[in-house]
Amino acid sequence: MAQTPAEVVAFVDRHLPNELFFSLAARVRSENVLLDPRSTLDRLFGARSMIPSADLPAHLEEAFQRFARYAGFRTVEDLIDRATLYPYYRMFMSSDRWADVLARARGDDAGGLKTRMGLVAQRFGASPRLRSCRQCSSDAMRLGGPYWHTFHQLPGVQVCAIHGIALGELSQQSRSSNRHELVLAPDNLAPQKIPVRWIPALHAFARLSRSALDCGSKPPE
Repeated sequence: MAQTPAEVVAFVDRHLPNELFFSLAARVRSENVLLDPRSTLDRLFGARSMIPSADLPAHLEEAFQRFARYAGFRTVEDLIDRATLYPYYRMFMSSDRWADVLARARGDDAGGLKTRMGLVAQRFGASPRLRSCRQCSSDAMRLGGPYWHTFHQLPGVQVCAIHGIALGELSQQSRSSNRHELVLAPDNLAPQKIPVRWIPALHAFARLSRSALDCGSKPPE
């Protein structure tokens, strides 16, 4: 029998525009004052020992049933399309590989997923740093506070696709001592230092990357 939100947590906020699923889970943790990281993961994902991946999460079927469906997602596929980076990688995969990736994302067999997708070999890393834009954080205050945006986390993106300014990076989630933490987006993360002459090209790349993400789980023509 599916659990009601009250049986898992007392309150689930709505999913915000372009919000990373990791960010939603972090807000649910904070709003329900869940202090112990492993107990939080057990409650939200049904997996006490999992490492919550910010960009390509797993255990999504369980998370959907436990709390995510109350945040405005219609299905697990809707969650994947709107709140993870999986759609970005879809265009680089065969149909069979994509089906395997989705099955792993829905379930608990996520071991070696990023290696299988080729991300480690391409030096994107298994645990990328979280990134945010100072202006996006300021704009988000009208929605209640800053949050992690999906398109800021795309590989190689260093500049905000909307505002064209350098992103700040948070390495905390990448450290071994913080692997089980659901980290909230900070109010004002200091931007990286990027040469001004690089900004136009990096901005163009960020906009192109966001367009690829927005194609959804269907490959582009």
